[in-house]
Amino acid sequence: MIIENKVMNHIKRYGPVSYSEFMQLCLYEFEDSYYRKQDRIGFHGDFYTSPFLHPVFGSLIAIKLFDMWNSLGQPNSFDVVELGSGNGKLCRDILDYARHISKEFYDAIKYLCVDVRPLTFEDLSEHEAKIQSIDLEQLLVSKIQGCILSNEFFDALPIDRVYREKNGWYEIKIEWYETGLRDVYVPLVEGPVLSQIDKWGLNIPEGCIAEVSTIFESMIASLERILDNGFILTIDYGDLSEDLYGNPVRKHGTIRSFKNNVQVANVLDVPGKQDITSHVNFSMLIQKGLDVGLKLEEFISQRTFMMNLGSELMLKKLERGSLDRSIYILNKRRIESLLDESGLGGFKVLLQSKKATLINHFLEEDSSNRLKVPILNRQV
Repeated sequence: MIIENKVMNHIKRYGPVSYSEFMQLCLYEFEDSYYRKQDRIGFHGDFYTSPFLHPVFGSLIAIKLFDMWNSLGQPNSFDVVELGSGNGKLCRDILDYARHISKEFYDAIKYLCVDVRPLTFEDLSEHEAKIQSIDLEQLLVSKIQGCILSNEFFDALPIDRVYREKNGWYEIKIEWYETGLRDVYVPLVEGPVLSQIDKWGLNIPEGCIAEVSTIFESMIASLERILDNGFILTIDYGDLSEDLYGNPVRKHGTIRSFKNNVQVANVLDVPGKQDITSHVNFSMLIQKGLDVGLKLEEFISQRTFMMNLGSELMLKKLERGSLDRSIYILNKRRIESLLDESGLGGFKVLLQSKKATLINHFLEEDSSNRLKVPILNRQV
């Protein structure tokens, strides 16, 4: 039975279902749910992420990890945990650059790729001895010293949708009707969703739809528990509560789907065959982190994050190089796209710490000589 029928039959039998249950079914539940199938990331897939634009993204994260390793006293074993590692593209770029930065740093790294789909190690053979592919359940019984990082992981976690009206709250659920799926509004009753609204004081105006996560809190608490000492680095699209809710451009919420690198009009179409994501409430990640003992180190844009780590120096070195003109333009445009605040550069970067304080080392040293520019030699 194909994934569409599995989702439809479940909703026919048990519906109306919440959006969080719908996302769980479509993205994770079955062996052929969206994220358990073949890789859909890249310019020829359904969507692309920063690592697929240019390897400089992973290179700069490697510099940040190097600073973390130094801040922890250069331990002999340094765990790098990547949540939602996909096909390992970011892992490869990080390890390639870590080896360039410092042999001792590279040797200390133990890289854990966490995903619902096991890693195939394609294009990772030279680093294979350092990498372990695990699922989230395995991670949550581990102890980590180092960094837990993610890029566009939280945005794909299941969320619920609510609607604010004069006479109260409604939950938007999904029901089967005649030939397909549609939204249905039901009064929101006491439970986890309403508790989240009350606890976090979500200021959602009347006539607006918003997404509410009942998973973020437990996820941050779990990550803090397994982190013995080190850092949590979260990169995603989203905002603080005051900017996320009540914004007129987000009156209908932020949930969306992508297919063949084009945003799909209806997230209920072809269930299980298209990506479903929503903006991340970073206020919740920050405050829950503080509640469980995580220190807020940074909350900045991806552009600022990359600039702080040397992207501007890399662009200057790229310009002074002797690359073929077409290759130079390709690399320059891709790096600038990562910095563009109207796109990927506007993503948010959250850094939290436990039993550690970040000290920036790399760029205080002879950065001009050590800051090698990774080169993309062809269109991908």
